[in-house]
Amino acid sequence: VRGPPWRDREGGRGRMSNQIEQVKQAWQLRSEIARKNFIERAKLDATQATDLDVVLEAMNLRLGDTIDRWAAKIRDADSFSPETGIRMMNELSQTLVVTYDEMDRKLSPTWRESAGEDFELVRFVDPEVLTPLQDLEPVMSRGGSRLDEDIAVDEVP
Repeated sequence: VRGPPWRDREGGRGRMSNQIEQVKQAWQLRSEIARKNFIERAKLDATQATDLDVVLEAMNLRLGDTIDRWAAKIRDADSFSPETGIRMMNELSQTLVVTYDEMDRKLSPTWRESAGEDFELVRFVDPEVLTPLQDLEPVMSRGGSRLDEDIAVDEVP
């Protein structure tokens, strides 16, 4: 029976903590490369490149605020249900949608075309915004989802 990936323990730290730390270490370099490539592909001028930076910084601030708020709710409730996870993801998704809309307002009208179909806004999410979730691993691993208990991978015909 497999549960959420953060249930596994490595060296006394939760797997989620290890994953977030690894992502943080690689993010800065990948983000700079993605930014440079995006600016070139979308043919942004200097003003639009600055606007992009402002929009992405605002996105990360909003994501961080949302995660901080949800982390406090989960900590106070000392529980994590499937509904809680869905509601949290809904708010985080709304932030990404707002960011796409801001990019439409600030960047050239052809930025989407120029950026290509493989453009992913999540490449610009600073993993630092996830760190409040690290302290909640014990609560989240006790979470209300029973899918991992109801369906054992080994039992699938």
